[in-house]
Amino acid sequence: MERELAEETGVGGHDVRSTRVVGFGRWIERGAKPEFFGVSYLSISSRELADRYVKISERLYTGRVRALPVDFPALKRSLLAGASIAHSSSCPEDIRNSGSVPLLVGLRFAVLEWE
Repeated sequence: MERELAEETGVGGHDVRSTRVVGFGRWIERGAKPEFFGVSYLSISSRELADRYVKISERLYTGRVRALPVDFPALKRSLLAGASIAHSSSCPEDIRNSGSVPLLVGLRFAVLEWE
């Protein structure tokens, strides 16, 4: 997962504090290819993340890298009250409208583990 993160976002090496596997699935439309879902905790700011370069060979998969602000306490309260992450008004609209399954799973994990 860290290798994919580095390839698709330019983040890697000393930028990553830790990575946790939070799920596993198979993409049926890709011949049941296995996919791990994870969360990487970074040691860089969102501004530094936005300045990273996406390799030309990865632009088909990653058009650009952006950081979205998430109010973790509000989203955690919403989830604990029974809301789904994709329908919580505390989840950024861009994620609610077009978040992938791995993104939604990872964000849910990160918010619920947040202290």
